[in-house]
Amino acid sequence: MGRSRVGIAVTVTMSTLASAVLLGLLAGRLTPPPARIPVSEDSYTVSTSPGVTAGTQVYLTAGGYDGGAAVSYLKFDVTMPAGKQPRKVWLWLGRHSGTLPGIIELSRVPDTRWHQGTITAGTAPRLGDVVAGATPGRFDRAVAFDVTRVIRRSGRYAFAVTAPFRNEAARFVAAEAHGSTTGAPTITFEWDPPSRPVLPPPVDGPSATPSASPGVRPSTTPWPGSGYEPSEQPWTGTPSPSVPVRPSPYPAGGSGQETGASPSASPMTQPSAAPTGAQPGDRPSPYPAGPAPDVPSPVPSAPGPRPGEQPSPSPEPNPFPEEPAPSTEPSPDPLPWEPGPGEPSTGPAEPSPAPGEPGAEPVDPSPLPGEPSPDPVDPSPFPGEPGTEPSPGPVDPSPLPGEPSPDPVEPSPLPGEPGPSPSDPGPSTAPSAGASPTAEPSPAPGPPSPSTAPSAEPSPSGDPNAPVDCVIGRTLVPTCGALWGVAPGAHTSQNRIQALHEFERRTNRLQVVYHAYHRGTSLFPTAEELAITRDPAHKRVLFLNWKPQNVSWAGIAAGDRRTDAYLDRLAAHIKGSLTDPFFFTMHHEPENDVVPRPGSGMTARDYAAAFRYVVTGLRARGVDNLVSVMCYMAFVPWNVKDWFEELYPGDDVVDWVAWDTYAYSDPGYGYGDFAEMMNRKSGSRKDWPGFYNWAAQSFPDKPLMLGEWGVWHSRSNPQHQARFFDSARLQLELFPRLKALVYFESPSAEEGRSSMIDMTREGLSSFQEFSRHPAFDIVTGTSAGYTR
Repeated sequence: MGRSRVGIAVTVTMSTLASAVLLGLLAGRLTPPPARIPVSEDSYTVSTSPGVTAGTQVYLTAGGYDGGAAVSYLKFDVTMPAGKQPRKVWLWLGRHSGTLPGIIELSRVPDTRWHQGTITAGTAPRLGDVVAGATPGRFDRAVAFDVTRVIRRSGRYAFAVTAPFRNEAARFVAAEAHGSTTGAPTITFEWDPPSRPVLPPPVDGPSATPSASPGVRPSTTPWPGSGYEPSEQPWTGTPSPSVPVRPSPYPAGGSGQETGASPSASPMTQPSAAPTGAQPGDRPSPYPAGPAPDVPSPVPSAPGPRPGEQPSPSPEPNPFPEEPAPSTEPSPDPLPWEPGPGEPSTGPAEPSPAPGEPGAEPVDPSPLPGEPSPDPVDPSPFPGEPGTEPSPGPVDPSPLPGEPSPDPVEPSPLPGEPGPSPSDPGPSTAPSAGASPTAEPSPAPGPPSPSTAPSAEPSPSGDPNAPVDCVIGRTLVPTCGALWGVAPGAHTSQNRIQALHEFERRTNRLQVVYHAYHRGTSLFPTAEELAITRDPAHKRVLFLNWKPQNVSWAGIAAGDRRTDAYLDRLAAHIKGSLTDPFFFTMHHEPENDVVPRPGSGMTARDYAAAFRYVVTGLRARGVDNLVSVMCYMAFVPWNVKDWFEELYPGDDVVDWVAWDTYAYSDPGYGYGDFAEMMNRKSGSRKDWPGFYNWAAQSFPDKPLMLGEWGVWHSRSNPQHQARFFDSARLQLELFPRLKALVYFESPSAEEGRSSMIDMTREGLSSFQEFSRHPAFDIVTGTSAGYTR
């Protein structure tokens, strides 16, 4: 009997212990993983109101407003189960009111110390790389961003929402809103139970999981009871092989992408006509002036001012009044309201409550008293859409000073005729159209070093309260902010390094990037160029620009012996002198020299092949610190040519995409503000989205650079330069993919024009103020180093 009792006790004890161990081992896996995480803090800032806090507002604003940039900030505290990785992670924003811009971008914010009650444009953290983008319909109820490759483990994550338009801004539902048809910003997770634990990737390494390919849609809704899906698949990352890598940004016509549009639709297609009461470009003020008026629901809002009507000046609002009701503009293809399991339906079939009752959703009214009207026409020298193609010569401004001119007639440059190129005082030595490659090419170079896309590694802060510096990271991409640089003393006999130091003295700021031009068979970098990279307190980055001479692009790609011999010498020189990463481009602004005739040796495809040959050749010769830059001229008549997209050499040999663009101070082509210069439009191709928007969709994983930019001074409008620099400072954050700006300063460049920053005292002062923008506070020197 005693032995039986002992045996029973041991059996019970062992069973209990085994159960406890098993439960302990499975505790983490049996805990249901999170399906949704609401935003912890949210707010927005407006650059033209640098001291205003909007953390208590019921909506978030993102996009162009009042000549500046509205940026929405989101913070999430994420806890994920150990040993599990989500299949998909989505960040959702619900439209509060008004219409949505055609492109919305989501950027990482490395510094998470901000708080919604105190953040202002003057104290806001700097933006990191763009991690996702979307092209929503104007009346979509929700926008979803694929953030799978960002959120890979537990931690605190912060994001910024922007839209790259001067006069368009989105208004999203904030956490403080109540009674809206959508909820606060939310992250949703889609989980696949793994057969065995899946460990997260290393903290400092990029995620091996690619971003979503077109056609993938969220299966988890952000707010219980809703069945919303985004009408546009977010377009970040590498498309699947079945989808064209570079779909044309030009729509083929027809209605645009409204709710429910097919993901195969062109990302730049504009939606069909807005419902009654909505005008193209309608946008709300980011700051309310009072509660929404008592209007019947649901009826369309009264037509607002037509696009282009001038608003009254808007003073900085403070304090903020009570919550305006969200609008209920109809979607051309209304989405169903799908309640979740066990949840009561609250769909539109329910009678609408009377105005003033809880849950009432009156339409978005016309601008409230004290609010500016949507989409003004700016009678100042910054028209919203002035851009049409230029003639290569100067524009005769027939309008009175200060008035925008009518669209000039688009020039039709003949094939092979050059357009303006400020950095190239004369045409390069033209190769013979029939230049034939040598019969004995050098041995083919080995496989190229793969180019690396901007960082996509997880970014939660280990210590959310620790300061975060912006440093130069992989492939010279700053972890936040943008690189600041100059091509000094152009078209002068002045020593370029002396010109660099003089430029820094006048601007009161050291330059990170120094842009140097080389031709033919000269070896670079020079001894002087090397010297400026070796300052231990301020490590400058060289941008080395090489233009070959006396050989066609086709000849280079075919293995021209003289070019190969030069590349041998150049590679040996670089390896023996420069160890830091450097920017490199071959034959910048190639559009100017394209001869589209087959067999010319100078077609767009010939250029792409030559660029590839040179970059892979130098890397095969051991120049592994080369960061390649594809540098377009961005002269609008070239941008809309049939061959334009054939210039691109390929993602594997391009690290950055740059373009050279200038602002003009006389009415006509290029006359406007910074946003106009970034997205200059075409007179002949109304569907050309502007260079930034085209590049953002064509190269979503590439950082962008202004390889050259400047403002041409005008004696008849001398104050325009200062106003332009002011607009650049206020609008910079509309374009978060822009990670480097290199000013081209010359007293006599294009047709004798001057881009000197000190032509007027006001111009110099404005440029100095722009130089002090926090985005350019990049830590360099030995304390920062470079991530190779």
